[in-house]
Amino acid sequence: MNKQIHLFENEFKNHRIRIWLNNPPPISMDIIDSFEHQIRPKIPILLKSNISIVVEMNKNQNASNYALLGAMFIPSDNEVLQVKGLISQDTGRVLLDNMAKPNDMIQIGIPFEYAQAISNITLSFKYYANLLPTGHLLFNLGAHAAVGSSKAIFANVTRLIYRLLIADVNNLNLEEKKIIIHNHLYE
Repeated sequence: MNKQIHLFENEFKNHRIRIWLNNPPPISMDIIDSFEHQIRPKIPILLKSNISIVVEMNKNQNASNYALLGAMFIPSDNEVLQVKGLISQDTGRVLLDNMAKPNDMIQIGIPFEYAQAISNITLSFKYYANLLPTGHLLFNLGAHAAVGSSKAIFANVTRLIYRLLIADVNNLNLEEKKIIIHNHLYE
């Protein structure tokens, strides 16, 4: 697997984005629950390798501006995408290496309300799925701001993870990744 970390500081107006590919940050969550969905894409994509994607996004606005979400994809040829999302308990553990505003405390975990946003985006793909890879997708790590996170920013990051996955991010060069991110943010 090709391990990469990309930091996009000034390339997308009002957004700072950091993406870890196949090299997730060392974050562990205390899991209390999960959700699962099965999606049968109309046109299944068979990817050839495992993909780990972690997206950290900080919008330069006053509120609802921070999310970190990670997922691990394992391909298979069973014609379905089995999606599982982990929900964590609030332990108060702080993520020190983050891109949030200095006055916002970033807590490790995916609380229920943000897991609900991830689940809702997954369900929207379930009903409108054209091109999706087949295999297992596990949303397995995350962090949120004590004040500056929302369902909307977690939904946004979830959609970006799906877009990178559909494009087979392991086989894209840096410019192709930037185009996907740009199109995602400005459509």
